Amino acid sequence: MTRLILFVTHGRQATVFSIAIDRTVRRPEYGLERYSNRNVFTLLTGLQKSAPIYWTFRSRFGLHVTPKQLNECVSDVLPNDFPFTVSIGVADDLWTSASRSPTPRHLVVTPVQLHRRNVQRRLRETARPRSEFTFARLIDVARDLTGAAREVTSDDPPTETLDRIDRLALTRRILRDDAVPSETLARAVGSPAVDHAERIERARTSLGMVTGFHPERLESLRSIVDEMSGAAADDAADLLEGLVALQATLVNRTEVAVSDTDLLRFATRRLAGTPTVWKRAYPDIDRVSVAGVSMLTATLEDFLRTVGRQTSVDVSLYLRNGTGPAIVDQLSRQSVTFEPGVDVS
Repeated sequence: MTRLILFVTHGRQATVFSIAIDRTVRRPEYGLERYSNRNVFTLLTGLQKSAPIYWTFRSRFGLHVTPKQLNECVSDVLPNDFPFTVSIGVADDLWTSASRSPTPRHLVVTPVQLHRRNVQRRLRETARPRSEFTFARLIDVARDLTGAAREVTSDDPPTETLDRIDRLALTRRILRDDAVPSETLARAVGSPAVDHAERIERARTSLGMVTGFHPERLESLRSIVDEMSGAAADDAADLLEGLVALQATLVNRTEVAVSDTDLLRFATRRLAGTPTVWKRAYPDIDRVSVAGVSMLTATLEDFLRTVGRQTSVDVSLYLRNGTGPAIVDQLSRQSVTFEPGVDVS
């Protein structure tokens, strides 16, 4: 049994949650007492051994914990040799140590340009130097690395991707003309499968986010499906195998990457095999910060681990208050790492 004590603010009042958590009980029992305290703070006890439970409890019940305390917990949860730094709700750390530099040496990676503009705005507001920063989206980084791989290796990886319209058109042709995967998918979503192309594409994207189409991750998912029973098990198995076959067929039918995520996987695989690819693409960069992500996909995690392990660059992941604790929980529970960039294609 683990007990957490948290002070939760209500103006000048505070509610003290005394939470008894039993690892075998999903719904914790807790008692409440009221205290008045002008300087309310959060006291966490017994947290190190039960941090994953804490993250789940905090995200479910919305208990208030300060960013500083959250990040102290992060350092306790993740192993000392973790290949990248994880921070929650403290994005200001990106620019507090900014200094003038003749060439950019800090690469800030964001999913979309909006996050880039937010960081640039904060730099202006705090009057911090901007010369040390360069900004890129994940797809830009993937293109830079695959382009560098063409220069330093004998490989010829793609540097461009299908857009959604072209990918959906190719998916429809495959579902219309190929017995595999169309027949398998039809058993799960309805016949003919081509009539459900958009739904199938969304499912393929979701499967890629969770597994990166890595054979070992897919095998783990199959083991979960094998534990199911009845019609649900049959549908899940058909959907899983159909989506895997569709992904492999898509890769074989196009000379460019199937999606932005696929291109990042290609880049990760080349970087893992030839670390000099990084220096060719980013010779002056000594720090990489990824910010603005609301979820950690398998492909992004593999990329961060690879940069952290295969280069001398300091890698940081900045997470949001709302989704950050669940992502740290996800990272802390993993006991196995996978060969980066590998997929069913």
